[in-house]
Amino acid sequence: MVAPAAVHAMLLLMALMLLPGCGFLTAATGQYHEPAFRVVSTKVESITPERLRIKLGLEIVNDNPYALTVSDLHYALEISDTPLAEGDYLEPLEVGASAAQTVQLSIDMHLGTLMDSVLRTLSLGELPYRLTASANVGAYFLSRPISHSETSVLRIVPPYGLGRWLERLGLGGASHSG
Repeated sequence: MVAPAAVHAMLLLMALMLLPGCGFLTAATGQYHEPAFRVVSTKVESITPERLRIKLGLEIVNDNPYALTVSDLHYALEISDTPLAEGDYLEPLEVGASAAQTVQLSIDMHLGTLMDSVLRTLSLGELPYRLTASANVGAYFLSRPISHSETSVLRIVPPYGLGRWLERLGLGGASHSG
């Protein structure tokens, strides 16, 4: 037979886990800060008339006094409210206490109908975007889903010769990129 004190402790633990948000983490540690996601680097890896591949550095910032594990990261990228790419990074990431961890994502954007405006924008070195990310975040033995959305402009250094390449394709307006 289980002692009544053990039953009470288990019921209290279960109640703490059911608290909204990260109530358990707050109760167990005294504080909880949801991790922040931010784009810290971008680089054009390759470009074709149909596709642009970007290496995007996504930093996950943990302001908590304990390590967090981020898993099942899903991201989506939009330009001018048109979905261009989405994908998953499934490897768990350990983000240390009061630390940051950067994951490098290779993102293929299928340009389609946005090709002219996207390439014209790229030739100027800026690409307005909206990035959404969701993941499971855990500490100790708990995990909870979080989401993040960011709207900004990617500063991209186009590969040397991009302007001439675009002009040869008849897309023009890109003469200042090399």
